[in-house]
Amino acid sequence: MSDEIKDITELEAEIARLKSELERAKGRERDLEDSRKAMLYMLEDLNESHAVIERAKKEWEKTFDSITDFISINDTDYNVRRVNRAMADRLGKKPGELIGKKCYEVYHGTACPWPE
Repeated sequence: MSDEIKDITELEAEIARLKSELERAKGRERDLEDSRKAMLYMLEDLNESHAVIERAKKEWEKTFDSITDFISINDTDYNVRRVNRAMADRLGKKPGELIGKKCYEVYHGTACPWPE
């Protein structure tokens, strides 16, 4: 009978261990579900932010291209970063054809910047 009691005691200990393991697993599952929900909210916010930025970008480009004065944005290395439609039309090019070129080559036809 003592072997049976020993076996029962071992089985009860194993059951208790398994119950404890199950509770830990349930806790991890809740944590993962909370993390999943948080990530979904963050993705929704990111998508909304992206949409707002995209609309602002299009509005800025539309405004920039509607200006009839010639506008060019160049970096400190004389690279054309952006031109409006009026400037591109004046040069007989599309804006994308001017981006990345040296401003002095595009606007003045020279191989280097003006001395001053």
